Amino acid sequence: MTDNVLNFYSNVERIVNGLVTLIVNVFMFGVTTLAPLAAPIAPAFSVYKALSERLGTPFPIAIAGAIAIEITGMFISKTAIGCHNWNSARNKNEPIAPKSLAIAMATVFFVVVLILSLTIELRPELAIWVYPGFVLIAICVYVSLAIANNLAEWTKTKADEAALRNERTGLNVEIKQAKIDLETVRDNISLAQQTATDNATEVQHLMDEINIQAAKLEALTVKEAKLLSDIVQLQKQRKSEKSAIATGAPTATGDNTTEQARTILTEIRRNGMEISGAELGRRLGKSGTLGRKLKNELWAEAVIKSETIAQPNGQMEAN
Repeated sequence: MTDNVLNFYSNVERIVNGLVTLIVNVFMFGVTTLAPLAAPIAPAFSVYKALSERLGTPFPIAIAGAIAIEITGMFISKTAIGCHNWNSARNKNEPIAPKSLAIAMATVFFVVVLILSLTIELRPELAIWVYPGFVLIAICVYVSLAIANNLAEWTKTKADEAALRNERTGLNVEIKQAKIDLETVRDNISLAQQTATDNATEVQHLMDEINIQAAKLEALTVKEAKLLSDIVQLQKQRKSEKSAIATGAPTATGDNTTEQARTILTEIRRNGMEISGAELGRRLGKSGTLGRKLKNELWAEAVIKSETIAQPNGQMEAN
């Protein structure tokens, strides 16, 4: 309920404010726009009365004359002020408005109108001079009209030049922005090209690294294959040795291994040292089992041979 009341008063206040604002705007329009237009009514009526009553001018002509004189006064005054404003704001290369001539025409106009009004009211017998006064007024109007036309032409030319300058300025701004955009695009292209070059260099480096690693892998693969072949060969050799030991047949190493074992055992015995079968197999580069077998077979022979070598003239020592 309270919200509805507040909304109602708010709407009423808004409507009242709108009405007050409208009244003020209408009043200001009347003061600033209609009042200046109504100001010449009284002088125009005075001229009309003088023309119709004192000079006997027909009604339509009297009305037209009254309106024309008042409008002409406003036009001549506006022309003089326009010349002043033009000269105040003109550029050095622009023509000078004939302000003095416009002021002179306005002065002549108002003096002639004032004299005609006084003559008609105070000395009706001199009303014959009213018509030459109208001729002077017409001359003032013609001169002011020419000045006003020149002002209008100069103003239009100035406005056109200003529009062209603004358009040129806008084009210059657009051209400048287009140049900036073009430079930005060029920079982006250069950056992209540099990035592509760097990427290509990096790719080439990676490809070289891949090739190097591939070569290493290939070499390791070959080495691995060779090691596997050696392992298989060694396994076959050991298997053959084990088979030979089990059957008592000559080993694959042949007499060369036996001779090496005989020499080692003879030297060990001659030096008064001992050696195990496993150590003998290690020195021969063979298995411990083969070393023990060869020691058992050759140890007695090595003892005899070492003693024979130890006696002078090769004679054996009695036991």
